[in-house]
Amino acid sequence: MVPPTIRIRHCFHLVALGCFLILTSSADGGGPVPFTEEAVARGVDYATAATPAYGYGAALVDLDNDGDPDLVALGRADGVVGLYENDGTGHFIDRSSGSGIPAMASASGITAADYDADGDLDLHIANWDATDALLRNDDGFVFSDVTVTSGLGDPGYGTGCAWADYDDDGWLDVLVANRTTTELPVQPNRLYRNLGDGTFFDVSSSAGLTGDGLTFQGIFLDYDLDGDADLYISNDKCVPPLTNRLWENIAGVFFDVTDDSGTGACMDSMGVAADDFDGDGSPDLYATNTVNGNPLYLNRNDGTFQEFSTTAGVASFAVGWAAIFFDYDNDRFQELYVFNAFAANRLYDHDGSWPSTDMATALGVADPGDSYGGAVGDVDGDGDLDLVVVDVPDRVRLYINHEGQTRNWLRVKIVGRRQNLFAVGATVDLTAAGVLQRREVRAGANYKSQNEAIVHFGLGDLTIADRINVVWPGFVERRVLDLPANQTWTIYPTEKLADMNQDGQVLLDDFVAFMDCRTAVTGGLQPGCEMMDLNGDSEIDSLDFGEFQARFTGPAEDCNGNAVSDLEDVFYGTSPDLDRDGRPDECPPPPVAAGAVPDGSGPGAPLELTHEGGGLIRLDWDASCTASDGDFAIYEGTLGDFASHTPRFCSTTSATTMTFSAAAPSSYYLIVPHNAGREGSYGTATAAERQPSATACLPQLVESCP
Repeated sequence: MVPPTIRIRHCFHLVALGCFLILTSSADGGGPVPFTEEAVARGVDYATAATPAYGYGAALVDLDNDGDPDLVALGRADGVVGLYENDGTGHFIDRSSGSGIPAMASASGITAADYDADGDLDLHIANWDATDALLRNDDGFVFSDVTVTSGLGDPGYGTGCAWADYDDDGWLDVLVANRTTTELPVQPNRLYRNLGDGTFFDVSSSAGLTGDGLTFQGIFLDYDLDGDADLYISNDKCVPPLTNRLWENIAGVFFDVTDDSGTGACMDSMGVAADDFDGDGSPDLYATNTVNGNPLYLNRNDGTFQEFSTTAGVASFAVGWAAIFFDYDNDRFQELYVFNAFAANRLYDHDGSWPSTDMATALGVADPGDSYGGAVGDVDGDGDLDLVVVDVPDRVRLYINHEGQTRNWLRVKIVGRRQNLFAVGATVDLTAAGVLQRREVRAGANYKSQNEAIVHFGLGDLTIADRINVVWPGFVERRVLDLPANQTWTIYPTEKLADMNQDGQVLLDDFVAFMDCRTAVTGGLQPGCEMMDLNGDSEIDSLDFGEFQARFTGPAEDCNGNAVSDLEDVFYGTSPDLDRDGRPDECPPPPVAAGAVPDGSGPGAPLELTHEGGGLIRLDWDASCTASDGDFAIYEGTLGDFASHTPRFCSTTSATTMTFSAAAPSSYYLIVPHNAGREGSYGTATAAERQPSATACLPQLVESCP
């Protein structure tokens, strides 16, 4: 349990009002601590207009890869898409102007996915009775409209879309959900396959998706736990025979298992939540309806579901739109938030027994407006999940969570495999003190919206997660043990371990990082060192060193001739490595040979060197490396962390030699060539390697570069 009873919660940044403090009592002091609505105070001032599109969505997604969720909102009267950068404290900077996103008066639903596998999240906007839009993320909250070239300009009545790698080829595909304004004719949903070259192709029929309805939301989930993306469709009006549909994915082809599974709700179905509500390790389904009540389908783990809303106390009996499962109070049990029109929203508190209790009024989130879309994420980085609600016509609300801070938590960022870099579709099981919790990474859910991708677990008063098991799409598994609470941990697939800069090689700079991460040095596993815990026991020790050696792709050197490898000399302390270059200090520095910079289009790593003292460094370039086959930049910094530094030197001239002053003794330098037909090869972490060939430096890296 987190002490004390009285806490200082927040210091809000208010223009002209300075800073003020809010004191709140803990849950142990007589009831839960209410959420507080703080959208405008935190920089989100976005009003929605009335719409024929049945409301709008919102997304809490990390668009700049800085570890916190940014906000995308739809529905302003002038069509401007709201783009808000999280400054790291849960306050937002309006980046809507100059984003390159065109005004969209018909915007309806929002999702984010890295369709082109370049390491950042792109945006897909479903439009109502207008062409959908695909917007490529060009960094810096600037986007390019690639709708036409991608083939994703679907012309239907767009609603709640979703992404997944349904065919397990590594590329993210997208389901475009459509609903017409009248019951007939039915507007088809479409499944677009990502061809891996920036284009998409409609494969709905060949993938088996037929019998479309008046769809408000599609959601991918692995309901049968076989490692692939199944699909649930929420259909309005129950136009016979088009009830809600559950589709099982078998080798990339979908089979309708609605009747056998018992999930064919025949109603005015709108939003869908999918998560493990009853704690048995399999995803359950909740769909919103009108005043007749919302069904809750509990997964029996045998391919069938049981309707359980009355026993669980969550039928709501109001006109519902979005729905979200999330553990708002970090008590290890999922709660359920339901967005309503013409009635107050519900927050059903679940403590592991039935029925659940509606605590929305006590928690300050009953929101009496007409609520449609919304999302959850930890916007202020305090270890609990905050809530975005889109009211129409009204303002976007941001409810900041305070109750969750009274208990322990653990968050997990899953690194993806192949081209699915954000691990969409991965499932995460956490076990602590015998209680299992399950989450799934999704892109598109709730109602026209998307939640933060980092998966969140409440731990109550527990301080350790005994076991975390991750299953990536394609049923690739990895287990990690004994992770401490109150941290955000990153879990990598096995093939990406030990490679700190993710350049596809395990070299001396990775070894230096391994040495820095040893738990004997750090006192315990630290965030940022997870990829060096090769056996997943939350210790970085000799067992991991053995596996590191097996992965090492550099030369097996014995520079001091003692019949022991240099790596073993340094790891076991036989020889010191005070200069932290991964080699015994008694060894001479490796020569800087002419031609060390790779030429042409072939593979190879950039040249690295260590400067041991003051003065000048002179580099002689291979005579064949001239202006005709590229320019180069030289970075100065710490091994493994050149991404946070700007180049000391960059050249677009034909010079084959250059000289510059060293900043300090023991500085490290990295030469990044940009040869014709090949970009710089120092890992995916550096923005420099993403610049086009025949371009000197990115403007944001070096202002003085031409």
